[in-house]
Amino acid sequence: MLIIYSSMTTNWARAMAAASAGVTAGLVQNMTNRNIQQEQPIKAGAKGQHTQYNEKSNMDRNMQRYSISGYEAQSTHESKLATYFLQTAARCVSAKEPRNVNSQVRHDCGEDAFFVAGANHSTAVLGIADGVGQWSSFGVDPAAFSWELMNNCQAVAEKGESKPLYILAHGFDQLATQGKVRVGSSTACVASFDCRSGRLKVANLGDSGAMILNRDGKSVLETAPQQHGFNQPYQFMVAPEGFGDMTCDADQYTVVAQEGDILILATDGLFDNLWPDEVKTVVKALHDEEPGSIAEALVIAANKRSHDFRPSPFSHACLENRIPHEGGKTDDITVVASRISSAQTCL
Repeated sequence: MLIIYSSMTTNWARAMAAASAGVTAGLVQNMTNRNIQQEQPIKAGAKGQHTQYNEKSNMDRNMQRYSISGYEAQSTHESKLATYFLQTAARCVSAKEPRNVNSQVRHDCGEDAFFVAGANHSTAVLGIADGVGQWSSFGVDPAAFSWELMNNCQAVAEKGESKPLYILAHGFDQLATQGKVRVGSSTACVASFDCRSGRLKVANLGDSGAMILNRDGKSVLETAPQQHGFNQPYQFMVAPEGFGDMTCDADQYTVVAQEGDILILATDGLFDNLWPDEVKTVVKALHDEEPGSIAEALVIAANKRSHDFRPSPFSHACLENRIPHEGGKTDDITVVASRISSAQTCL
């Protein structure tokens, strides 16, 4: 569970008071021989046919109450402009009680959310968000915020916008002004892939993030988590008398990907439980498997670590902050995995 962070402590307290009173939600750059650019912040189509399914399976005897929800997307339209093809799959596991899904909360990913969209015939856009769990203590469903943000971002992308920062900005602006969600907050990470040039752009706010790994399992890109303090990530927020971070606070990255690279977008449920080298090991071992297999293996490994007492990135962060904690961190875990291949279609 992430902690709500407001830019001013007094506003945070007021937001909490309002929520409890009944207001509800009705680079760390790992350089290779390719150039990575962390961009300066900007102040504030046509779609492929998606195949979607929900899959429930026991992970092992220690995790039988958890199930994996899955999503896969693959385009069928053709474009003479495309050089690369992006095959994408998502897997998530909730640390909460099972919930009903609907047109707004489309998968049971706990408080996490994601989307996959085609911005136009040559650009694919992916996004992931993690609703801040502390809101549940005040009768607010954190998933309402994260899914509304991702649904809005998907709609913006499908209208033809391909710049990740603008997608986040417009998606959040719609959430804040339409009034469907009155209280909540979320981290977010959006990536866009140009299937003509292979250029990948990422905008990240908070401690969800993205990695690009090549065939050898080496990092082409790793986003850096943004934190105001321990377990207080940067976050978009809507609250009566509180405010979070701004779109222009998001870190931006650009890298030229190559055939065979694997793109991973994930919430902190992955990054708090698996070290980067462990993620690389899993991806390298399954590099030639379907993206769904890669995403599922990462979710299973992170979920298993969240329930044992081996050292984890989260326990290491606790130690640095003099907080007693052993093992992993129980959390929702969502992974979106994509393989970049040469083809004549894009997502």
